[in-house]
Amino acid sequence: MNVLETAMEITSGARREDYDRATPNHVRIARLWNAYLESRAVPDAALSPLDVSHMMILLKLARACHRPTPDTYVDIAGYARISAQIAGFEPE
Repeated sequence: MNVLETAMEITSGARREDYDRATPNHVRIARLWNAYLESRAVPDAALSPLDVSHMMILLKLARACHRPTPDTYVDIAGYARISAQIAGFEPE
């Protein structure tokens, strides 16, 4: 099976069940990311590595809104640790 066939199988099977259809999933992500970006101290500032790790947590939360899975919370914890490392609260 090639990359495209694998991607087609994954995005129409288990991942679709876990995350929802593409449009509603990405609508949730966009809403959370827009709220985050608008809430920053300087909303139009360039994205920082810390912003990226925070937004990845929001991506995982958007998916959990549809269907929580244990893997989602492991990923959120991982991104929280990465955020702490980037912020200088933990060593990398």
